[in-house]
Amino acid sequence: MPEGNLNLCLACRDIQPNAAGGLSRAMRDLAQALAREGDAVHLLTNRSEGPLPDLDGVSVIPLFVPPGSGRFSHAALDSAPQNLMHAAAVYREVRRI
Repeated sequence: MPEGNLNLCLACRDIQPNAAGGLSRAMRDLAQALAREGDAVHLLTNRSEGPLPDLDGVSVIPLFVPPGSGRFSHAALDSAPQNLMHAAAVYREVRRI
């Protein structure tokens, strides 16, 4: 990586081209634009079903969010406890990278 370029981690739950909403497309476009500028870009995703899209210059990483335990064992999708578990999984992967 050339001096001055960044090592970036981006997270988006679903990055498939057919995902509902514009956030998925915006995140894919942002990741590719940053990669074209020479930055190392890692895009973390956990709800993309099927094969992950191939994005030029971007490392697309499937993120594993383990099931909750204890009081988080029945966390509903998109609930505060589930979002906390997702944030913890993102943190672990960023630390690994």
